[in-house]
Amino acid sequence: MKEKRNGESAIKPKKVDKVNIRKTCTTIKLALDIEVTIDIKQVLETRIINSKMKFTLREVLVIAKKEFHDVIIDAFRRKRWVT
Repeated sequence: MKEKRNGESAIKPKKVDKVNIRKTCTTIKLALDIEVTIDIKQVLETRIINSKMKFTLREVLVIAKKEFHDVIIDAFRRKRWVT
């Protein structure tokens, strides 16, 4: 066991270093902010991809509708020319 001198404990309490505590708190906060930012980035990427898919599908449907419309008009025109 450690000896006692003048009524004090031989085990010295750890000094609380306020600078280290602040650095640790700042580091933890930054790590959490980075995680949140990554999560937000993933959500935004997913939404952008979904929006692009909706836009692309909309374009495809418009083109298909126009093509179908053109085919129907051509069929009517051919029918008129035949009769």
